[in-house]
This record gives sequence, structure tokens and C-alpha cells, in this order.
Amino acid sequence: MKYCIEKANIDDLDEIENLYISVCCQLQKGINYSGWMKGEYPTRNVAEEGIKKDSLFVLRVNHKIVGTMILNNEYESEYLQGKWSVDVLDNEILIIHTLAVHPDFKNRGVASRMLDYAIDYGKKLDYKTIRIDVCIENIPAISLYQKYGFKNVGKVDFDRGRDEVLWFYLYEYLI
Repeated sequence: MKYCIEKANIDDLDEIENLYISVCCQLQKGINYSGWMKGEYPTRNVAEEGIKKDSLFVLRVNHKIVGTMILNNEYESEYLQGKWSVDVLDNEILIIHTLAVHPDFKNRGVASRMLDYAIDYGKKLDYKTIRIDVCIENIPAISLYQKYGFKNVGKVDFDRGRDEVLWFYLYEYLI
């Protein structure tokens, strides 16, 4: 499978929004590992903000966007509860957000390629650590992160404005 990973641009917005909708619809039909909900998260606004901040990346196969992720050093206050193995400045942390793969491309190595890219990106820009949060029920993602050497450093509840509590694990990868 030939692919390329690059920063998204405003012309990609409709296609990214459709990818998010496809992912959420697929999750809601079966096991919603990530807790994502159509219209709640991720949304067009999330993508638009990522594009504006030059932090949204897309993986294309034959010019079609089949994966997305946001790479930056912005994190929720709940990250402060993590038992991180290194004490670093905010500008030394790379956070992976909203790693999404189109349902038609599940189990085809898209998420792995995106993680490879994030790790290489972090190394090139001299980050010290990569951090990510994942819903505790998202067994496929947890397995992938652990395979890559990410270490679990805590469990937090992100208050997403829902009635039920959504627990997330915090993971860290040392560069």
C-alpha cells in the first residue's frame, strides 16, 4: 500500500470531517472503544483548529485521506495526574491527539504508520517524550501503543460533560 503522511490543509476539511463521521458511525454500530460520538468528538471544528495551528496530519492512500492525527504539545489538566517517568518542560512533550483511521482501512497498518511518523517527527524536533491518552476500553489502541513501547503511567477521568464517567489511561514513550 503506497501512502504519504503530510500536514492537512483547509482544502482537506470536508474529507477529514467525513472520515470522523465514518469512524464515529462505525464505533456506534459495534464496540465504541474510544468513546467518540458523532457530533461530539471528533468534529469539523477539531480538524479546523488543527489545520489553523498547523498540527493536523493526514495519511493518504492514492490521494484519499484514510488516517488523521494531531501532533502538538497541548494537553488537558488531567495530564498533571500522570506518573510520568521524566520531568520535562511543556515544549519537550509531543502529544498525539485524535488518531483516527477510516473503517475501510482498519487492520491495514495505517495506525502503525502514523505512530512511526509521530515517533520520527518527535525525534527530528528534539522532543523528549511522546504522550497520549486512550479510553480504557480501547483494547486495540492499547495493544498497539504497548507494542510500540508506550508505558502506562496513570488513569484519569476526563470530564467530557457526559453523565457517565469515561476513564482514560495515560501512556508515555521516551524518545
